[in-house]
Amino acid sequence: MKVLCGKQIHPYFQDTLEVSGYDFDFYTGTAPNNSEVDILVTMLSQTVDDSFLKKFPNLKMVLNYAVGFNNIDLDLCRSKGILVGNTPGVLTEATAHHTLLLMLAASRQLKLSVQNIYDNHWNDWEPMGFLGPDVNGKTLGIYGMGRIGFYFAALCHRAFSMKVIYHNRNESPNAGEINAQLVSFENLAVESDFISVHAPLTSENQYIFNKNFFSKMKPEAVFINTSRGGLVEHKDLCQVLSNKQIFAAGLDVTEPEPVASDYPLLGLDNCIITPHIASATFEARKAMAQCVVDNILEYLNSGNLKYPVF
Repeated sequence: MKVLCGKQIHPYFQDTLEVSGYDFDFYTGTAPNNSEVDILVTMLSQTVDDSFLKKFPNLKMVLNYAVGFNNIDLDLCRSKGILVGNTPGVLTEATAHHTLLLMLAASRQLKLSVQNIYDNHWNDWEPMGFLGPDVNGKTLGIYGMGRIGFYFAALCHRAFSMKVIYHNRNESPNAGEINAQLVSFENLAVESDFISVHAPLTSENQYIFNKNFFSKMKPEAVFINTSRGGLVEHKDLCQVLSNKQIFAAGLDVTEPEPVASDYPLLGLDNCIITPHIASATFEARKAMAQCVVDNILEYLNSGNLKYPVF
């Protein structure tokens, strides 16, 4: 089978398939003949739509090197008989830990204080310099109480005695373990000291975090997003941060991705942005590669995927 990866991924992927007993040809970036490609391993930055799929007339499956799959036209793939798989369950800890990093960095003004050193402005200890809200005992609001959202909530509840509230389509079956309370979307804004976004992007929640939501947040609140940039209206976020209507934000995802150097949020001292790296640990990226391998081998053995989107 001929396998095309959008980008080079963890070597576990190719190393394992080469000794699997099946015959594979591997390509990265481009293939010499798209019509011969059987399997696409796609990145979130690749839009899998009609114009894209027309290049691969004999494609059998699209395997997204990610948990999310909002970059893929699922209905189109289904109509063409193309299977779609992803890498669920292996990014939970890494993403939650990065969310914690952003929450602490944003609340403690890490970006501004570090830049102060590089600008040679660290002249003395300032008793009122770079103050920010503590996390201990505060209210954490979670939007999207799935695997990652719950893991992060439990981490903060147990480490910092944070009260957890959340907004979700349905009540979380694990919420009782951390005394988390289901609240309305409006109350999530009103009551939270820290808000962390963990929901997938859909047509129903695109730009759900906008000026209407931000206007209800506390002035000392911190907003964190490690899910998808399209959930947030970034012009509105930029405005409330510029006007100090909320304290700070930490983002691992933006819209668009990547951003240009003149992206307005980059110029704000109270917004820290990382380049979509929440899953960037050696262990997580290897586990993602293993999911792709497992999907391919399961298909060859049974005609199905081990981790199917459908």
